[in-house]
Amino acid sequence: MRYTGSLVNNMPNRSILSRYDLSAFFARHADLAVAIGLLAVLALLIVPVPPFVLDLFICVSFASSLTMLSTTLYVSKAADLASFPSLLLITTLLRLSLAIASTKMILLHAHAGQIIGAFGELVVGGNVAVGLVVFIVLAAIQFIVVAKGADRVAEVGARFTLDGIPGRQMSIDADLRSGVISPAQASRARAALERETYFYGSLDGAMKFVKGDAVAGLVVALVNIVGGLAIGIAQRGMSFADALHTYTILTVGDGLVAQIPSLIVSVSAGILVTRVASADSVDAHLGGDIYRQLTVQPKAIGMAGAACCALAAIPGFPHLQFLLAGGLLVVLAITLMRNAAAATNSQRALMPGMTRDGGNYVPRILDDVELGTSATLRLRLGLKAFDALRPEALNRQLGQLRRHLMVELGVPFPGLALLRDARLAPERYIVDVEDVPFASGTLVAAHTLLSGDGSRLTFEGTEGYRPRAERSVWVPNAQAASVDDPAIRKASVDEALCEHLGEVCERSAADFLGTQETRFLLDQLGIEFRELVAQAVQAANTVQLAGVLRQLLQQRVPIRNLRAILEAVVRVPAGERTLDRMVREARIQLGRQISRNFADLESWTISAAVLEPGWEASLEAQIRGGVDGEPVCVLPADEMERAQQILGADLSGIGLIVTNAVLRPHLARLLRDFGWRTDVLAIEEIPFDIYRIQTIATLGAP
Repeated sequence: MRYTGSLVNNMPNRSILSRYDLSAFFARHADLAVAIGLLAVLALLIVPVPPFVLDLFICVSFASSLTMLSTTLYVSKAADLASFPSLLLITTLLRLSLAIASTKMILLHAHAGQIIGAFGELVVGGNVAVGLVVFIVLAAIQFIVVAKGADRVAEVGARFTLDGIPGRQMSIDADLRSGVISPAQASRARAALERETYFYGSLDGAMKFVKGDAVAGLVVALVNIVGGLAIGIAQRGMSFADALHTYTILTVGDGLVAQIPSLIVSVSAGILVTRVASADSVDAHLGGDIYRQLTVQPKAIGMAGAACCALAAIPGFPHLQFLLAGGLLVVLAITLMRNAAAATNSQRALMPGMTRDGGNYVPRILDDVELGTSATLRLRLGLKAFDALRPEALNRQLGQLRRHLMVELGVPFPGLALLRDARLAPERYIVDVEDVPFASGTLVAAHTLLSGDGSRLTFEGTEGYRPRAERSVWVPNAQAASVDDPAIRKASVDEALCEHLGEVCERSAADFLGTQETRFLLDQLGIEFRELVAQAVQAANTVQLAGVLRQLLQQRVPIRNLRAILEAVVRVPAGERTLDRMVREARIQLGRQISRNFADLESWTISAAVLEPGWEASLEAQIRGGVDGEPVCVLPADEMERAQQILGADLSGIGLIVTNAVLRPHLARLLRDFGWRTDVLAIEEIPFDIYRIQTIATLGAP
């Protein structure tokens, strides 16, 4: 027989919880639940209720107070529970209504349900004197200690919050003007500040209800005892002793039923208003903060444990209890100290040079990268290459590399992750960019890398790599020390590695610049040019600015003059801020720096080829707006054939072509498609007050 149908839908023992979603039901009808609950509480003041209903509302009082207490333990900051003042008012009203309802039942029927009777008989053992003492002590603790202290803290918190509003408001406005936050973020910050202000003001007033509730409990207890004695003796014919026992036990039970939830709510209010979450707290609950902060100094824990063990030696003191508490503290202290020592040993030397610019994480020396994580710049080393590195020297070289990138290109250092890879050859290393192998080389311990002309470098050894060197070879340090030829350059293991990393960073600079790195550059520039950064962020968001900077780097244009780039972006009209237009204006703004790279500083000329005007106009006419709004140049078949004939010819003697700014990026793309790395400069980018163009060829001329 074949089974058909849904297995889940045909399960006979399907849980009622999966059939009815109570959380969704309460969330959907929360407004009705609050309204009905308040009406029911008000009904307790007027309508006589049976013992079962009274017990039900007492259970609700206990449940609500315990829920409030447990919730405050997991709140990171007081303002996160903005409804707490309203909850205080509602629960206080519930307890006062229960006090009135129970008072009517005690005086009318000489009983008040199972819970009040149980508290009177079981909690105080049926002893009137004990019950009165317990009730008075509990009420005094709540009124004098807990409620008064929480009220004072709430009052001070409200005062300091209100006093700090102008300063915090000005801080938000300053961040908005400097471009640190967007207008939407500023609106959210102002709303949060307003909500926090209302919260502390409301909480300050709501704490007065808690203090009044404690006083009301004492008054209700006195009324119940006096009224109960009068009614029991005068109307029920009870003896004084019977009336005193009956009504006092019920009154004490009623008082405890009211005071215990009130005390729990007061404690939860005190916890909430005294909550100060740690800024570096990973988990926001109170228990985690307490444990982390108390165990910062393991020696203090050990001293407390030793003191408890010493107390166990005092005659008459319970030995087992003190020894147990002291032993636990001593064991905890020893464990904490061992863990701290192990962490210190595993860290070895710190290398801040490995950290990316603007980053908070300082990796450990030769830190391993967890599998699955992506590193912008990662260095995988074989076992011998790994051991060849010297942490202090490498850290210094990385600092120089960081400065070189910022000074020459204006690019933040992307950070470096080191990974010991046993799968590689022992002396081999591989540089990964965005998890893709980009370059490789060798590192040999106790050796020096000699680099120079192949005809002069006749040493035998392991081949190495050094940028812009015809040949590089690793030779022992002693042999390298005897080489005095100035044409042969020397480099230690760390120097050779960082030079190679520098070349990788220069070639991949555009890949290293993302939204986060752009934000770092804007923050640095905003220290001195705050208004410019604010206007630039309003004109183009950080993602768009990152795209502009990446395009410039891909075109081998340094972005160290970020001020000029932002000035150009701001000047672009609002409706024309495409990526192509912003990059074009930025290049024109950087024209002096760009042109200098192609100029002969002795004759102050720029030697370049130009396009025949007719062909240049024909190419420019093929530029159209793309799907994403960016211009594209799609040549017809005849134009493509002509471009192949012109640009596909031998251009080895031409290092630079000059055209107009609109056509420049499309011509550069055509040249790359034909396999040429000839640079293309826009005529608008050349400052003619400094340089003049020397035409060496006219491309496309008949």
